[in-house]
Amino acid sequence: MALLAMSSINTEQKNISDGGIFCYQNHIVNRVEIMGIVVRVDRREKHNSYAVDDGTGVINCTCWKNSRISSCSKEFSGRLPQSLQSKFGELIVHNRTNMLEGYDLGDLVLMCGRVTVFRDRREINVLYHRRIDNPNAEVERMSKMSTYRKVYDEPFMLSPNLEKQFVKNVTGNSLPNVLERAILQILNNPVNEKTELDPKEMLSWSAISSVFQSHEKDASAKIDDLETAKRDALETLTAVLLHLESSNGCVLSRPGQIFEVIRPGCPLANKVMAIINEACTGGKNAERGCHRLQVEDTLRRSRVYSSVPACVVTYLLDCLETSSDLFMSEPQRYMALQT
Repeated sequence: MALLAMSSINTEQKNISDGGIFCYQNHIVNRVEIMGIVVRVDRREKHNSYAVDDGTGVINCTCWKNSRISSCSKEFSGRLPQSLQSKFGELIVHNRTNMLEGYDLGDLVLMCGRVTVFRDRREINVLYHRRIDNPNAEVERMSKMSTYRKVYDEPFMLSPNLEKQFVKNVTGNSLPNVLERAILQILNNPVNEKTELDPKEMLSWSAISSVFQSHEKDASAKIDDLETAKRDALETLTAVLLHLESSNGCVLSRPGQIFEVIRPGCPLANKVMAIINEACTGGKNAERGCHRLQVEDTLRRSRVYSSVPACVVTYLLDCLETSSDLFMSEPQRYMALQT
């Protein structure tokens, strides 16, 4: 649990890569512990909501009833020695009634839980809470906050090795990123007419082999076993192609570790054009066009394209529209120019 003031919680930066993680001065904050005075009470059937003020700010705390309290009690009691678990059980039974009935205005409470966002405002999804009877507890806590602030206010620093690796990945100079750029450059070359990619064959291409050779020169540790190095290179190249399939959609994995190049004239493009032509022969599709979801659904009914990703279909439709094989009649609806 991170001991933070309300003002610090409200100024935390949200991690855009993961909606449930917040950062304070580069320190990852998942759970917090606060103490303050209840200034607003909202009692509901399944939970009680309290606005807690510690003098630096106000934050809303949601305390769930019944199952949340029981699971939290088991979580905390499991960390105690066997000799103290019975004492803890008696304490929980004694305080359960007060917990379920809730707190009143002016009560000094301790709240422990996860920071969440509800309606663009920070709040705490409480996992453990109790009333504080000692009025000096808040003063004692404030005296400890300066010690905690010395730690939290210092920016979190990575070790030199991790920082070097992190900068390398961010700048795009890692092996997968360089390989991805090399593959995209090959696929976007107008001279290239390949319809399939075989990772084993690609290792002999000069553009791909040069990437691995330059990476071996930069790497601190070299692999002496050629078979191991070739196997690792093949696994890395296959992983990059799978990432291109899920993120870009320019390739499609086929049985036998073969990847189909997605472009006008490829087998998938011929299948999609046949689906659109058939769908637009009558009914509302004749006037409005065939919807992208209908194309995906029809493709996935076939054995060959049963697991085709949506991004691959979207990429192919954009390519066919660029090559004037079809046009977008309405948002996400397409019609063929030549039937």
